[in-house]
Amino acid sequence: MRVGIDVCALQLNRTRGRGIGNYTRGLIEGLGRISSGHEYILVGFRYGQAPFPVFSASPEARRFYLWTPPLPLVYSWILDPFRLPLAMLGLRADLYHAIGLSIPYALPFPTVVTVFDLIPLHFPEAYIGNPMWRLGYMSEIRLIRRAKQVIAISECTRQDIIRFLSVPPERITVTGCGVDRGFCRQCPPEHIKAVKRKYGLENPFVLYVGEFDPRKNFAGLVRIFARVRKQVNAAMTLVAVGRLAPTYTQEIKGMIQKYGLEDSICLTGAVSNEDLYALFQASEVLAFPSLYEGFGLPCVEAMAAGTPVVAYAVSSLPEVVADAGILVPLNEESLFADAIVSLLMDQTLRIQYVQKGRARARQFTWENTARKTLEAYAKVV
Repeated sequence: MRVGIDVCALQLNRTRGRGIGNYTRGLIEGLGRISSGHEYILVGFRYGQAPFPVFSASPEARRFYLWTPPLPLVYSWILDPFRLPLAMLGLRADLYHAIGLSIPYALPFPTVVTVFDLIPLHFPEAYIGNPMWRLGYMSEIRLIRRAKQVIAISECTRQDIIRFLSVPPERITVTGCGVDRGFCRQCPPEHIKAVKRKYGLENPFVLYVGEFDPRKNFAGLVRIFARVRKQVNAAMTLVAVGRLAPTYTQEIKGMIQKYGLEDSICLTGAVSNEDLYALFQASEVLAFPSLYEGFGLPCVEAMAAGTPVVAYAVSSLPEVVADAGILVPLNEESLFADAIVSLLMDQTLRIQYVQKGRARARQFTWENTARKTLEAYAKVV
């Protein structure tokens, strides 16, 4: 079988290091470690720009090919409904795997689509309040119904697809996500020290990893951290890793100033994977106060790195974290702060969650995701 796989997320700066980019890279690496006998056409949309090195060290590398159009696309295949179908037919692809919402309008071949979440439907004012944005988003998600199989990255997302899009349950496969093996490896002490110096981290710190849009609830985390600082009789820093978009910069910095935490919160911006591995391993706890997730990959990354997790018991997080982290009822900021403090003060409790977390994280591999993805393909072809 020849499968075309959308890798456009790896060619855009805004998605390469986020969940969709990590999923795309991880899935292809997982497929590259499995001997399936299939061939994969990696479909980019910028001519001459390879999205990543394609497994030069893997014996399966010969099964992967990169294809890009002679002329670059403006944004996505949705706006160019003819070139992709013609290309897939010319390349004799048996199946096309759209990642995210990049489904072409014309589908003269079987299509599988990965859906990460339907979060804008839960928070419409925050994400699709503009009528034009709403029209565009609703047009995109309606195309999901036309796919032969839908891949959901969690049971939570599967339920949302059934609820909002009325896709029959038998057409949805839950594959989960994997974790980069780098999070599982112990960083050299010298590297951890160098990374802490790089970001000026002298005190023990609580870690946050993610974006800063409203449902990520970073403003709530600032309030929670202010409570933690009052309860812990020691210098403590909150390190926030992620790209802070200009849209939210003033609001976030204003919140930090309101609580007098300018010297206690470090906004690193986007960081390299090597720095992220070290920051996870050097941190005391991952605080993840998101109000809704399609999966919650930072929680798995933290558990793999041996960092205890505190999160809200909402959306996909109970199925991902399970009993390997502390899950707090939604919006109970006082209980969230208490959970962080308990992990900071009680080393026995902390060690228990480190051990549980590592065991839980071992269940999330990109090979497992790839195998379940192949099962979805088999239902179509």
